[in-house]
Amino acid sequence: MTVSDTAQTSGRRTFFARQATGLVREAGLLDMILFNIVENTTLGVGFAFGVTYILTALVGTNLVVSQIIATIFGLFVVTTWGLLSASIPRSGGDYVLNTRVLSPALSFVGSWGMFMSSLVFNGIVAAWVSQLMLSPAFASLGMVMHNSTLANIGSALGTTGWTFVIGTIALLVTGFVAMLGMRPSMRVQAVMVLIGMLGFVVALLALVFMGHSTFVSNFNAVSKPYTHQADTYHYFLTAATKGGLSITYSHAVQYTFIAFLAIQGLVANSFWSAYVAGEIKGVRGTRRQWFMMLAPVLITGILLTLAFILLFYRLGYNFVTAANYLSAADPTKYAIPAPPYASLLTVLGTGNGLLTFIVGFGLCGWGIAMALANYLFMSRILFAWSFDRIVPLKISEVNDRLHSPIVALGIVFVGSEVVLYIFAFLHSQASSFVASYFLLGTLALALVGVSGIVFPYIRRDMYENSPAKIEVAGIPVISIAGAITLLGEIGTGLIYFFYPTLGLPSFGTTAAILLIPLAVGLAIFLVAKAVRQREGIDLNAVYRSIPPE
Repeated sequence: MTVSDTAQTSGRRTFFARQATGLVREAGLLDMILFNIVENTTLGVGFAFGVTYILTALVGTNLVVSQIIATIFGLFVVTTWGLLSASIPRSGGDYVLNTRVLSPALSFVGSWGMFMSSLVFNGIVAAWVSQLMLSPAFASLGMVMHNSTLANIGSALGTTGWTFVIGTIALLVTGFVAMLGMRPSMRVQAVMVLIGMLGFVVALLALVFMGHSTFVSNFNAVSKPYTHQADTYHYFLTAATKGGLSITYSHAVQYTFIAFLAIQGLVANSFWSAYVAGEIKGVRGTRRQWFMMLAPVLITGILLTLAFILLFYRLGYNFVTAANYLSAADPTKYAIPAPPYASLLTVLGTGNGLLTFIVGFGLCGWGIAMALANYLFMSRILFAWSFDRIVPLKISEVNDRLHSPIVALGIVFVGSEVVLYIFAFLHSQASSFVASYFLLGTLALALVGVSGIVFPYIRRDMYENSPAKIEVAGIPVISIAGAITLLGEIGTGLIYFFYPTLGLPSFGTTAAILLIPLAVGLAIFLVAKAVRQREGIDLNAVYRSIPPE
């Protein structure tokens, strides 16, 4: 049984799909702090993959400084989101926030871009579960335990068939949990975060207590059967240099700033609770939304900065860079089955099987938590569109018993499965094109910055009576934060066009790829507006109102 999808209430036509959303405020403060940490690319994933990505794409980057700048920037980003969401505590994220302040058409196009970008990300996360989590976990454990069977399992799990099968299972399981509702989802999330956090903390402690010479000795011991080198540590340094790696610092300042923009999603984007704001307890009339976004930025930023400092101090910046370079440019010389993720390199240096198990499989906890969180927030975007009558009203139906939008969740599963298939079987150019869709989300993020700037002036009546009313020298804090957010998001969008080493196609190709889905989003909005106009429903009136709870 579902909440009735009716356009009539008490004998009159209503602007919205119905007079109540059917969603229930079941999530608590800690639930949402964890939710924001998970969707903020997570500590484990940021540490494991972030180092590999940046040191390969931008050789010579001071990643520690980049992370510190990203953390400071993140405080402004979540201030914008947190204060806006505190003023409009409804599910839907950027869509609800921007359409109530800016142009509805432009705001929907931005939200459509965010949804498409997130759909791509969810499909990629599903592929990661096998390719970048389970496979490396078995491979690293096999190395440390000197067990070729485990190493071979790791290699097999990285193949396309297993990537698709395991990714599909991950999507089915997390989709089913999301269907059960917010409360069960938060319980599963807490367990997965505990598993992931244990792995991160173990890696961090290993870096604290393991000396450089101990790392080199243990790493050489576990690597020798694969590289056939007595001193793999220094062999990597020499082979990378001969292969063309030049670690110079002539572009250090430039690359460090570019890296800040590239990795700010690892710490700055802790605003995801805004997408489920209608299901959070105790946020009405308070600044709790702001706090539950600020806390993850500080937690993630401080811990990742500490982890990066310890990583380069214990392992050596040049070695970590060389290992990542060889893995990408000359895999035959890299040879070892475990990829050069920061966390895995660390535990390989401990030579301890138990620690390797905890850190390796801890990544899987982060992966499952991310897929689950993606379901929750993407389904609420679809829900908000439907509730405002942009897409079919069926999508906003909420199960009476589970309090979850079943149809919206089903759409997310189908879309994610398509992306998973592309990344599993259609490699190279097709995958690169789809990856370009990551940039679609930056439009929505930039628009939130604009909303933060103008909110106190365009919606002054709402601002004056909202938790967002905080001013410094007469200037609204949300406007200051919004301006900084806008500049940062514009920069983040632009760097991928001008720095091809970050992994996207050429400027023209990327621009064309992005224009197509944005044009589709605009067409959907215009068609919906015309259809509703014929039905006697003025969508402009919808956007002048805050959705009911």
